[in-house]
Amino acid sequence: MSGRVAVLLAALLWSTSGLFIKSPELMALAPAERAGPLIALWRGVFCAILLLPFVRWRALRFQWALISLFFSFSLMSICFITAMTRSDAGDVIFLQYTAPFWVLLINHFWLREATPKRAIAALAVAMVGVATIVGLGSGVGDLLGLCLALVAGVGYGGVIVSLRLLRDQDSMSVIALTQLVCVILLLPFVQGFDPWLQGAQWAWVGGLAVVQYAVPYVIFAWGLKHVGAQEASILTLLEPVLNPIWVLLIWSQAIASHTLIGGGLILVALIIRYTGASAGEEAPS
Repeated sequence: MSGRVAVLLAALLWSTSGLFIKSPELMALAPAERAGPLIALWRGVFCAILLLPFVRWRALRFQWALISLFFSFSLMSICFITAMTRSDAGDVIFLQYTAPFWVLLINHFWLREATPKRAIAALAVAMVGVATIVGLGSGVGDLLGLCLALVAGVGYGGVIVSLRLLRDQDSMSVIALTQLVCVILLLPFVQGFDPWLQGAQWAWVGGLAVVQYAVPYVIFAWGLKHVGAQEASILTLLEPVLNPIWVLLIWSQAIASHTLIGGGLILVALIIRYTGASAGEEAPS
């Protein structure tokens, strides 16, 4: 039970991304194309500072999967945060949660793994949900933001696959090093802009880094010692459910009907996907 509570607590903290990014202070960053890269950059800086003391440098070994992890994580980070600054929080988080289905496609076409029929059915349901959000959401919001959210999902899928390939390495060290490389890769995206935050913006980005990322990662890593990957995947579905609710409660941004429909379909697809995994099948984590 303590493991389940830890995973749920991690999902609860992860769900606060919209709460932080949709704050008036961070939404005031201008021009709009500056906000996402800048928030992603400084979140990475804070996380790197917090996690680097725990790196076991001698335990790290070079693998090509590290390179794919660095680029996938950087792609996910900048696209997710930029999408969150431009589009509805609910749309963005649900589109990012299509990652397990991109993993299915990567595993099928690149790693040549067999794809269960149940997983294909779940993928079809998820794509209907994606079409609902993008088709209806683009009429009331930012189409570029929705597209970036989808790309963030692809990047997240790459992160999942890369971490699977790196499962024999120390996870804390790998994530800390990834944060450091992510900061370096994000630097070109803030060229030409003032790279500094102002006043309360530092507190909001610091809170995003600590509360929404670093702390829940440590809690989740501990929880996985007591909970299987498949059960953890189900429990973490609390994140996309709560994310738009936080934004509604704190910033009074209503949840759109297309978000409820499309997000609901993606959520159903994820439940089908995870509950359909056989005992010997590794679910995404």
